[in-house]
Amino acid sequence: MNIYPKLLKNLLKKIYYQPGIQTIAIKTIAHFIPPPYLSNTMEIEYGLWEGISSIHCSDGRQLGENNVKPLYLKDQTIKTSLHISKHEGSRSGLVVNMTALQILMREWDESLKIIGSVKYIYITKYKKGNTPFNLYDMYIIAKLCISLPIFSVRKSAPIFKDGQLPSNVSAQFQLISGVFMIVRRMIENGDMDIINSNIPTAEELFDYADNNSVLVSEANGQVCGGSKKKIIELLDFILTVNINSEKDSIECIKSIVEDVDTFFNYSFSAIELEILMAETRIVSNKILFISNDKNNNCDEASSNLEFFTKNSSTLKLYSSLLNYIDSSDKNLDYNILKIYRNTLTKDSSLISIYNNLISSAYDVVINQQLIINKLLGRSTKIKLSLKKFLFLISGSKSKCL
Repeated sequence: MNIYPKLLKNLLKKIYYQPGIQTIAIKTIAHFIPPPYLSNTMEIEYGLWEGISSIHCSDGRQLGENNVKPLYLKDQTIKTSLHISKHEGSRSGLVVNMTALQILMREWDESLKIIGSVKYIYITKYKKGNTPFNLYDMYIIAKLCISLPIFSVRKSAPIFKDGQLPSNVSAQFQLISGVFMIVRRMIENGDMDIINSNIPTAEELFDYADNNSVLVSEANGQVCGGSKKKIIELLDFILTVNINSEKDSIECIKSIVEDVDTFFNYSFSAIELEILMAETRIVSNKILFISNDKNNNCDEASSNLEFFTKNSSTLKLYSSLLNYIDSSDKNLDYNILKIYRNTLTKDSSLISIYNNLISSAYDVVINQQLIINKLLGRSTKIKLSLKKFLFLISGSKSKCL
């Protein structure tokens, strides 16, 4: 076995992460390959959280802290104090980013003001119908707050550039991310309690997060540093708070995004796109899984796929969430399950179902990105091939029928 390529790779990596060298390298790379948040296809390729994670805030730190994507944009020159967690449960004995935690505690009150203002505007102006507040609303509010720095940075005339993002805006982004992840895990687990009218208490949501390792980063194993008391306080704030007046809330958000209505329309469209991508991954990967099962004949394979698409709790939750988000009066009439149904014919083979699904989903996703780019005032020229879309959906160029 030739060890020289591996040695060379390790040497280049060591040189790349030297102080000063990496800063120059990142600026050079960015000249030829813009960071995700400057891409016209960020929402498709990275999604909201990862897409903005590499930007620097006004305090010099990156928004994604130790979870920056892509990895080559992680600024290793930023000093971070890491401690061992003394919390009980799933976080016990794991690593905490103490530097980030100190910033969050310093900006706690200002962060809650922003989160409360987003919630107030959403409920009074955009919440669908007269339905009671539920976990879908919590998910949407969290995603709206995550979208705040993204919209302000991705506009054609950005309000904030790299290194300018205010610390209160970045802090609320990091605080609220865990809230969205709790509901997302429930959807991934197919927990149908989400659509029940009985809202869990803040304590119950914390227990769910702790028992399902939501408080532990899948990327690096580091954990949320907030105390149980503070996490429950945040969850309870989102579940129950009524603050300010409409004028105060709008002015608070306007100071970050300038155009409040366009911001909300952008956010709803971006959330819808993320759900479309998630649904496409689930259905297409299930088709691949069934097609690779040599124990299935054609009839059994089609029957298994039909049973899955009708009974998958995760798909049901994503589809109902997509319909629930139709708060921006666009009257959405699409979702991936409908697209899937439209691809079926009496003699449909798995190959034709898969190819038709990918092709139709690609058209829908590209159109959704066009809507997003218009709201941002960005170019409507989207360079994303069907082959690249397939890679994003499957995670591997080899996974095609």
